[in-house]
Amino acid sequence: MARKKRSGRKTKTQIRTPKKRSGMSFGKIIFFIAFAVIAYNIFNDTSSTTQTSPAEEVAVDASLNQGSYALRGSTNTWPDIQNTKNNIVPYSNQKDLLAKNYYIVLDASGSMKETTCADGKTKMKASIDALEQFLQGAPKDANYGLSVFHQGSFKELVKLNRQTDWKKAMQELRQKLVPDGGTPLASATKAAQKKLEEQGRKQLGYGEYNLVLITDGMAGHGEDPKAAVDLILQNTPLNLSVIGFCIGENNVLNQPGYIQYRTATDPKSLKESLQSVLAESPDFNVSDFSQ
Repeated sequence: MARKKRSGRKTKTQIRTPKKRSGMSFGKIIFFIAFAVIAYNIFNDTSSTTQTSPAEEVAVDASLNQGSYALRGSTNTWPDIQNTKNNIVPYSNQKDLLAKNYYIVLDASGSMKETTCADGKTKMKASIDALEQFLQGAPKDANYGLSVFHQGSFKELVKLNRQTDWKKAMQELRQKLVPDGGTPLASATKAAQKKLEEQGRKQLGYGEYNLVLITDGMAGHGEDPKAAVDLILQNTPLNLSVIGFCIGENNVLNQPGYIQYRTATDPKSLKESLQSVLAESPDFNVSDFSQ
């Protein structure tokens, strides 16, 4: 706008003829130039204020403060080692302290009776088959635990350890587990977090902690897991892996950048999704924790 006004500035010849209008025209020019300079300065001040506005700085700070625990390198609050109410005794040897942990939560709700996406099997059977293959190929020096949400509640079937006879455990699972009930995602997520935190106290926070959830449905009434998941992300180093079996990507647990969410549309992709949990798991050694 400033340049437009200046480009219309009159020459000396134009100012002198006719004499009666020269004063008025020159005054207008001075006025417009002054206006343009003032407008230009105001525009620049506004632009710089917009770029560094306090409101935006507060928003950025809030965003950083809500970042995941894993991104806050100086934070060392997990687990609460001082909490001795459960009489948890820490391990004394390096191998146990640095162990990886995989805690698996399997959906055993009523919808797992269905055969959709399971090639003629029930989704429950397809999931158990995939889980069995996963455990066969998993590192033997890691700890594994298994729970289900069944008949609307969380039930632990195998505590975290590395000595379980998984072949026998899978046989019993096939024979005894009949899918039933709703999908208590929030309750199951909270309960699994507590199991891994107990293990974290035994390992003094060293090692690796993976929570693996296999589910085919949306959360039941009052069981939205978002708040529970947010607490895990902000306050713990747990790695969350969720496999959505026959439910696509439209799920509250699908949070790119924070949760490893995978979709499975058949038994093959379900097995591949579980195997990828192992592939993305980092290796640790004692030097990772040296000062």
